[in-house]
Amino acid sequence: MKRLALNDFVRRLLSLALFTLLMSSPAAASGPGEFEFDEDSFEVIEEAGIAVITVERKSGEDGVVTVDYQTTTGTATADVDYVSVSGTLTWANDDGGDRIFTVPILDDSEAEGAETIQLVLSNPTGGAELDGDGSVAVLVIRASDGGTGDDDDD
Repeated sequence: MKRLALNDFVRRLLSLALFTLLMSSPAAASGPGEFEFDEDSFEVIEEAGIAVITVERKSGEDGVVTVDYQTTTGTATADVDYVSVSGTLTWANDDGGDRIFTVPILDDSEAEGAETIQLVLSNPTGGAELDGDGSVAVLVIRASDGGTGDDDDD
């Protein structure tokens, strides 16, 4: 009889533990999700030649979704300080991984301070949305040619 009571106690204890675990685990986000840059600001040294930008899909992984990206002029000049890029990033159903795109950085010989490029996400598809604040970021190009890289060198 004691063995039966112990088995019953263990079963109830395991059931309670499983119930507690299930209730305390956050529910998986459903829906197609939102897009955002993984940083508000990215930095690159001019001589690096390329900046790597990361975009995240968050708050859901349902369905195939896409988002467009592009660079727009800040204080840096396209085709002088960097090469403009634009394109589309794609996620498959159940894919919550990050995506990257690159921005070619041109190493000029001008002594200058830090310069900026605006990065923009737009046109989400598949029911996905843009994270309001996270859909715009800045890329800062730090000087490698005699400027200090501070914004006040200009």
